[in-house]
Amino acid sequence: MRKPYTRWLSAPWRHMNVLFWPVEAFKEGVLTVLRCERAYFSALSESLHGASSPLEEVRLNLMKEIALARGLYPEWVFARGFNVDLRASYRYFLLTLDRVHDAIFAAHEVLMQQVEPEILSHFLPELQLIIRHHLALVEVLIVFFETGAWVDLSSTNGDISSLEQRLQASHPHLLLWVRDQADIRDSLLQLIMTLPTNQPKETLC
Repeated sequence: MRKPYTRWLSAPWRHMNVLFWPVEAFKEGVLTVLRCERAYFSALSESLHGASSPLEEVRLNLMKEIALARGLYPEWVFARGFNVDLRASYRYFLLTLDRVHDAIFAAHEVLMQQVEPEILSHFLPELQLIIRHHLALVEVLIVFFETGAWVDLSSTNGDISSLEQRLQASHPHLLLWVRDQADIRDSLLQLIMTLPTNQPKETLC
């Protein structure tokens, strides 16, 4: 069984936040990509409800922005004279962000090709909760990179693991999609754990 997501609240990555601070060139690329992630999860939520949603268009835009953002980094991170400890932290953040994207695209392919709509309808509330929690975590990152402020975040535990247990024997394709969502959740939480913690907090509604 997958371990509870609360493990990241005390994970060893916490020590990295003292070495990580987003300069403007870094923030520019990251914010663009995070906003596209938010748009994708919003479109996915609408699509799961059966509403008309430009999900494929949003996915392609996310892919385009990822490619453009990579033009801003990580080359300058490796420039001569850049602090070695900072370099490791920035690289870790970018690699983890890439893991989010890999899981998004893998889950998208499963959803489009292997999961029938009538199966989704049986688990719609659980799937919507997963996506809402993703959006909340992405919003934490966006607010931080836009304002430097921290957001108070409610618990995002239990939604994925409980659905995994229900799907074990009956719906293997949907289970594969849910496990991709677990990878997304893990990576988003790791990204949040890299951020500096001595910032003013504001409430996420």
